[in-house]
Amino acid sequence: MDCLRNSLKKIKSFPDGLLSLLESVLSRFEDESGGQLVVATLCLLECSKTGLLERELLMILGNPKNITPSKDVKKIKSDQTIKNPLAASNWARVYRVLKPFLRPFGDSGEGRLDFYHRSLSKAVRAKYFKQDSWKNIWWHTVLAKYFETIENMDRQSEEYPYHLTKCDDKEKLREYLKQWRVFHHFYHPEFSGELLAFWRTVGDKSELFDCYTESLENMNNNPNVDREEISLHYEKVARVVMQSGDVDRCFNLLQSALALEDELGAKPMRMMQLYNVAATMHNERLTLHDFITKAMMPDLKECISFRRKAIRISEQLTERSEKYKYERAFSLMKLAFNLKTWFVLKGDNNLSAQEGFDLGVESLKEAKELYEELGDKGHVAECMMNEGLLLGEVDQEGALEIYRKAEVICIQTYGEVSVLSSRMFTNIAILLEEMNNYDEAYTYFKNGLSSKIQVFGDDHPQTGRLKRVLQEPAYQRLARQEQQQNQQR
Repeated sequence: MDCLRNSLKKIKSFPDGLLSLLESVLSRFEDESGGQLVVATLCLLECSKTGLLERELLMILGNPKNITPSKDVKKIKSDQTIKNPLAASNWARVYRVLKPFLRPFGDSGEGRLDFYHRSLSKAVRAKYFKQDSWKNIWWHTVLAKYFETIENMDRQSEEYPYHLTKCDDKEKLREYLKQWRVFHHFYHPEFSGELLAFWRTVGDKSELFDCYTESLENMNNNPNVDREEISLHYEKVARVVMQSGDVDRCFNLLQSALALEDELGAKPMRMMQLYNVAATMHNERLTLHDFITKAMMPDLKECISFRRKAIRISEQLTERSEKYKYERAFSLMKLAFNLKTWFVLKGDNNLSAQEGFDLGVESLKEAKELYEELGDKGHVAECMMNEGLLLGEVDQEGALEIYRKAEVICIQTYGEVSVLSSRMFTNIAILLEEMNNYDEAYTYFKNGLSSKIQVFGDDHPQTGRLKRVLQEPAYQRLARQEQQQNQQR
């Protein structure tokens, strides 16, 4: 009975709530198994973006100056010569007590550690950061200093800019992002999301433009740099500037790339790629219009013209590699998207509205087949979305059915926060609005805006367009109704 009473007494002494209980466990670990080393390990794992490799932890913990936080972060910046990892015996004590709460990160088995459950993450924040928020900056600074010097680009790009953002060190982040190796690592021809997100932390899109154009000028003036390499850099920077929403200044960069390609003999594949970039730039201008009007015609004509030039070049190429298939499918898919607007605007004497519609359907059929060959589900979903756009002009119910299928594939492939998801939600909302289903259209417009803010940023032209839509009287009324319903719950 005494044993039972003691057990019940012990149970009653436990703190209420899971977080309080975990904090109590953490205190016991500090007292019994490593003190500040345990605290440092927990804080470093919590502040890391993607978990830490065991060897990374050992190297950071091996420097005694990293272990005890100080409000003076200059202590980290002044002398951080990491020579030896933490002794194996010391790490063994820490790892033995924390092992039940840690899991290897991912399926690679490479030893990256992270918390097994997010409840421990919350407990660490409550215990070590809630009262002393400056400690958060300390640990992020320690991690930034470590990852600044490592050679593994994949790991550095995962962690280093993230910690600079948390430390609000804009100057170092700017210097990091302007490096070409970093630019190429984050660059994506369709949308360089991470790169642009970091640049938004540094400042506005003009800083991005000024930084990379200066680097391009230096490269262009260097006689030792290959001209083909310079052309590729101009193209990539033009794409990123366009992706940032700077739809005017990107054209000058593209013109430089085109001029260089003329010097180099205008190789078909390169010209095909550059024509697609030019078409995409004109398409970005089209997205600035809230409604389809005749004012879109100049950019629309240029857009369609460049897409068709790219497609004609692809027909002359004998190479049928995956790269070729991708470029041709991309040209066809994007052409179809613009031909929907062409159909609405009634075409012109060179290409009638119906001819444009038929060409769009035909283009999408081939594009979808090519993407299916390549196993590219994301672009298959985009082809289906474009099918819905075209069909919506003649059969709204049929278009909505295609949209629903495309939406499922899109979210399975990219999730709800992506370039295509934001476009998918917006296009479905527009169709629902045309069908007078304002309630569901409102939900989709809201989802589209949420996705665009996270993908493009709050001040991007595409984000601004959806904000203006949701300011329309019909949607303001629905917003007030939603607010009242939420208050009554």
